[in-house]
Amino acid sequence: LNVGNAAASNLLIAAPLPKDAEFVSASDGGKLEDGKILWRIPLLREGDSTVVSWKAALVGDGKIATLANCVSDKEISAASQTETEVEGMADLVFDLTDPRIPLPVGQELEYHIKIKNRGDKVAHGIRLAGYFSDGLQPTSASGEGIRFQLGDGSIAFDTIDKLAPGKEVDLKVTAQSSTSGTHLLRVELICESLDVRV
Repeated sequence: LNVGNAAASNLLIAAPLPKDAEFVSASDGGKLEDGKILWRIPLLREGDSTVVSWKAALVGDGKIATLANCVSDKEISAASQTETEVEGMADLVFDLTDPRIPLPVGQELEYHIKIKNRGDKVAHGIRLAGYFSDGLQPTSASGEGIRFQLGDGSIAFDTIDKLAPGKEVDLKVTAQSSTSGTHLLRVELICESLDVRV
């Protein structure tokens, strides 16, 4: 808000990105530069006001202090600070897509697994494993550079350290059947930060 009696020009609004926050987006052309979210406002007439905002993913709970400083080309400045109590939650979902058509014995089958964080907090320590029915053996996997280990009728992926809000991981598992009939893949997901098993 410009409470003066003259227009202010070339305003620079700066808000340092709080610790434990991951920048997502900013309104009005705001950009993250050197750890600060910056907005450049060409002109603000006397009596006028402008509102800018930004979004971030928070990796921890507790009180978050948000600072903002505004400076004009005439070195007139103003500052403001707010404190917010944060309590977020990650929300993991996964989708398994399996072959929809009958395949001959010995031919490879492809399974696609997608994990997504629908919450507003980073999920940590995600572990994924797959267990195959008799007559089906995993042969390989790929996706996101995540390593894996094959077992007798099973596959286990290395721990995914973190998954930010709105982000997803796509994995592909290949298996080969040795017997005819209906074969199944059961997937188990564990998230340490949520203390859940799906």
